[in-house]
Amino acid sequence: MVVEDHEVVRAGLCALIEAEPGLAVVGTAGRAEEGLALAASIRPDVILLDLTLPGMSGMAAIGAFLRSVPSAGILVLSGHQDDQHVSGALTAGARGYVVKADSLSELIHAIRCVGGGGTYLSSPLTQWFAAKLRAGKNPSQPRINQLGMRERQVLQLVARGMTSKEVASELSLQTETIRTYRKTLMRKLGVTNLAALTRVAVEEGLVESGEAERLA
Repeated sequence: MVVEDHEVVRAGLCALIEAEPGLAVVGTAGRAEEGLALAASIRPDVILLDLTLPGMSGMAAIGAFLRSVPSAGILVLSGHQDDQHVSGALTAGARGYVVKADSLSELIHAIRCVGGGGTYLSSPLTQWFAAKLRAGKNPSQPRINQLGMRERQVLQLVARGMTSKEVASELSLQTETIRTYRKTLMRKLGVTNLAALTRVAVEEGLVESGEAERLA
């Protein structure tokens, strides 16, 4: 699914993606709000998302898309390459980030990677992150950066007050698997109860404070 506000760019992206074997565009939207309504019904594998959108920004939409379609991989396509946008998108739950200056082959590779459950950063961003690490200027490392995508999804749903059984149903997993995820999340995040787990989700921006269940 392609969410891009410029019609010409959106049409071009769709044509290029459709020309690739094994890939199909199942929906398009020019605004995040429109995309959210559509994604809930078509449940795409990958959402190619621009960050600069009218109305709700793409950055704000990342969490909303993941709450609506937890199984979808969010791949950001943006002209922004700065720390704030890249780190912000990844922290919000995006599984990949490519810039509009990248080649078509890199974009297609990123789509396939994210669609297969992996993560992807475009070459310039990978080099930039590596350079900052070598220089001892590590990009912001929120606690949730140590979590895998599935762990983030479980954390988001638990923080919204869903039981292990409800989370299991939402993600098509076994209830016992979700209980194991919860224990792993508590260990990785250094907390001992659901209330603290929920606070971490709010503090790290995975859910809005108004959405989080107030657990005793």
